[in-house]
Amino acid sequence: MRRLKPKLWIILPVMVPVLILALISCSQANPRTIPQVTNLQKEARAAEAQHVPLLLMFSFHHCPFCAVVREEFLEPMKISGDYEDKVLMRIIEMDGADLVDFDGKSVPTRDLSQRYDVTLGPTIILVNARGELLTEPLVGITTRDFYGGYLDDAIMAAQKKLNL
Repeated sequence: MRRLKPKLWIILPVMVPVLILALISCSQANPRTIPQVTNLQKEARAAEAQHVPLLLMFSFHHCPFCAVVREEFLEPMKISGDYEDKVLMRIIEMDGADLVDFDGKSVPTRDLSQRYDVTLGPTIILVNARGELLTEPLVGITTRDFYGGYLDDAIMAAQKKLNL
């Protein structure tokens, strides 16, 4: 049996744990991702328990503007940790499956979008635990320069209305 060179014995104990950690981290859910809604009743209860509004982004799978809002605004907000005590963020995929409504009954995403007059993605609404709008919806994204400010203003207005 041929002996491994000494350099390999030095590198091997270091590389194995690094590779194992890389595999574990790849298998876990991406912490940057804003969760997709399957149960609005459950999400509303969580938001109510935290005393924060529920931010719902209506999105489509192949919508480049939806990806911009998610990747350049919502995900960085989540990563920063600055919004954990301000808002609970979730995504509703408009071309996705039915979900559980605020009252616990199944609802097609099409019906939900009609309820909130959503015709364009991305549309962001902020609601209370009963699904009532707290602010005007943010429809589309006209300019990246001001969108973050509009989003912050909407979150602050929703918080204020929720805490009255």
